[in-house]
Amino acid sequence: MFILNTVLINATLLKIEFSCDDSKFTGYEKTIIDSIVKNLCCYSGKTLERFTHLEAPWLKTRGDLPASVASTKIIPKKLIGEYFVAVKERYEMLDPSDIEIYAKRMFEKIN
Repeated sequence: MFILNTVLINATLLKIEFSCDDSKFTGYEKTIIDSIVKNLCCYSGKTLERFTHLEAPWLKTRGDLPASVASTKIIPKKLIGEYFVAVKERYEMLDPSDIEIYAKRMFEKIN
């Protein structure tokens, strides 16, 4: 059992858990996952959706489609990888805790 952090969502304290073979992850990978959960699970699904809709992979894949039009296009993994390499460089992410800075800046962009 890989247990993730306790988070506060809509004034409700939740303990997020899921079952997986955590032996597949290194200690460093587990630290990254914990940081992502800690810094992003505090946002609602709608807020996270707004985050992703500001990011290049989503925008590039949709092209000229208006935001109100649904799309079934799949975002290529290569595009996602390139984007997050650029994010890592832009925010000088050297440590998993640096994900907090990225999350806060994304939240500032949507508000």
